[in-house]
Amino acid sequence: ISPTMRAAVGLWVLFAGFSAVFSHSLEYVHLEPDQSTSVPDGWKKVAKVAEDESLMLTFALKQQNVDQLEETLYKVSNPDDESYGQHLSLDQIAAIVQPSNETIAKVGKWLEMAEVTECSTVITKDFIKCFMTVRQAQRLLGNVQFNRYTDGERTVIRSEVK
Repeated sequence: ISPTMRAAVGLWVLFAGFSAVFSHSLEYVHLEPDQSTSVPDGWKKVAKVAEDESLMLTFALKQQNVDQLEETLYKVSNPDDESYGQHLSLDQIAAIVQPSNETIAKVGKWLEMAEVTECSTVITKDFIKCFMTVRQAQRLLGNVQFNRYTDGERTVIRSEVK
C-alpha cells in the first residue's frame, strides 16, 4: 500500500495531475507535497476555460481499514502463512476499504450543494467520477481556475490554484 493511500485524509480531488485535499469546511485547497503546481516542460497555457464548458472530475474518498488490507495482502503473498494463495475478490476488498457511510454522505451533500448530479462510482465506492460545468467545479473547489494547455500535439484542461 502506497504512502499516499495511507495518508489520505478526507476528500481528495484528482484532476490532470493535481491532487487537492480539503479541510472539513472545504474553504481552502491544500496541494499534496508531491504535486507540482508548475506547468510541465514543453506545455504552454493556451486560454482560460469558459465557465459553461463541461469537465469530468474524479474524487477519491478516504478508505477505511487500509492497515487491515495491507496485512491481508502480506499474508496471502507469504508462502509461510496459512492464508497463502487465498487472494481476495474485488467484493471482499470493497467490504474492507469502502469509505464510511458518513464520508459518502458528506461528499454527496457537498456535490449536491453545487448541483452536481451526474456522478458514478466504482465497486469499492472510494472514487466518484462526476461531470459538471467549470462554474460548478469552481463552486466546489473555491480558488481554482481551469485552463487549456497544449504541447503542440495534444490539448488538455488543467486546474490552477490562484
